[in-house]
Amino acid sequence: MPTIARFTPHGFHQYVNRLRGRPEVATCPTRYRANTRRDVARLAEDSGMLLERVELVEGRPEYLRMTWPLYLLGAAYERLVNSCGIFWPLRVLLVGTLREPGWKEYRSV
Repeated sequence: MPTIARFTPHGFHQYVNRLRGRPEVATCPTRYRANTRRDVARLAEDSGMLLERVELVEGRPEYLRMTWPLYLLGAAYERLVNSCGIFWPLRVLLVGTLREPGWKEYRSV
């Protein structure tokens, strides 16, 4: 999905959101600044933080909620790419854990 979003014009995103029942004004321009492990590591270092961990997961296919067949197809894709580590490059949500140097790991009890 990010690849498609990156190479399609903003008007296309507005059109898709209209199909999803969302107002065009709710469509923000797409900017990719931290969507690789390397980007997150660089930004963490630039801000004085330590990158402890990065996970990639595929979320629910909300972008395909226009019709139920599309949504089911997206849900099948989500289940597939989250089911096995070999598919990690196809996951789109990047979740990073950062901490300030000198801080000990926080654990809730």
